[in-house]
Amino acid sequence: MVGQQGASVSSPSGDVERGSKYFKRFCAMCHHAEPDAHLRKKKFGPPLWGVHGRRPGVEASHTTSSVWDDVSLMQYMDEPGHAVGSDGFKHFQGIKDSQMRADILSFLKSLS
Repeated sequence: MVGQQGASVSSPSGDVERGSKYFKRFCAMCHHAEPDAHLRKKKFGPPLWGVHGRRPGVEASHTTSSVWDDVSLMQYMDEPGHAVGSDGFKHFQGIKDSQMRADILSFLKSLS
């Protein structure tokens, strides 16, 4: 499920530095986080540079009016099976710790 832009979220404050470490631990095996990711060897998941505010599936040519926002990214990291286009992500079981998710969210929001 991807949220509508502008939706509010009640979550812990995140820390970019911790989020960077958690990103490397949980996300980097499948996703690039660099602005030149399109020039790098393709990974399983789409590049996440600028993901906050981007429509889901842009890399996979899905069409939707929703965007990846605080709510939808937090929900995806918690329950990836409920996300748009999540059929191929069954190997990612999610991150139940809300503080870890908030830290990763802060890191993702810094990528722009």
